[in-house]
Amino acid sequence: MLCNNKNRKIRSFVRRQGRWTKAQKRAIDSCWDLYGIDVKNQKNIPDLFLKKQPSWLEIGFGDGENLYHMAKNNPHINFIGIEVYLSGIGILLQKLKLDPLPNLKISREDAIEVLSYNFTDNSMDKIFLLFPDPWHKKKHNKRRFVNKKNIDVMYKKLKTAGDLHIATDWQDYAEHTLDTLNKDKRWQNKSSKFDYMQNPPHRIKTKFEKRGLKLGHKIYDMIFKKI
Repeated sequence: MLCNNKNRKIRSFVRRQGRWTKAQKRAIDSCWDLYGIDVKNQKNIPDLFLKKQPSWLEIGFGDGENLYHMAKNNPHINFIGIEVYLSGIGILLQKLKLDPLPNLKISREDAIEVLSYNFTDNSMDKIFLLFPDPWHKKKHNKRRFVNKKNIDVMYKKLKTAGDLHIATDWQDYAEHTLDTLNKDKRWQNKSSKFDYMQNPPHRIKTKFEKRGLKLGHKIYDMIFKKI
């Protein structure tokens, strides 16, 4: 019998376990209970933290390099990372095994589903979407994370005056994002020229950014404030 994919949900990622090392697996086995989020019956993930302080979210944190840097350097902020690839989660947990951070939690579920069902509205201070899969083939553009439905969800979960920070090294993705959010009157572009931010705060140069630069790509950072 053939599968019927007619009503299949379009996702911005393809869930693959990928290659992960024994050390990464050991880190997941030993540290997941401390840092991992069980979304079942969890109505508002920020409530998991003992300290009640601002909450920042990074969607698709890759190997966790930027997320770890932000959490380590901002102990007064709670950080939540969402990533579906076990190898990246394992790399981050290896770091956390050596240098524990009480202000960091991790989910490995679909980001929009987690945001929709496990965060209350107006609960986040910042959301980062750094170098999402560009899905650069035209037939795959519908898989891109930046679309009306996902923007609506992120808008609801951000507090008023909260920031949405998006970065990409694909020009057409940047132009699409900029056009979409500049036209949406619920957002204010924090660039004085209503385009891209230079030297944005908080984030570091990630592996995917370095890869893009090596290919000769330009980096586009956009920060929009919820109004």
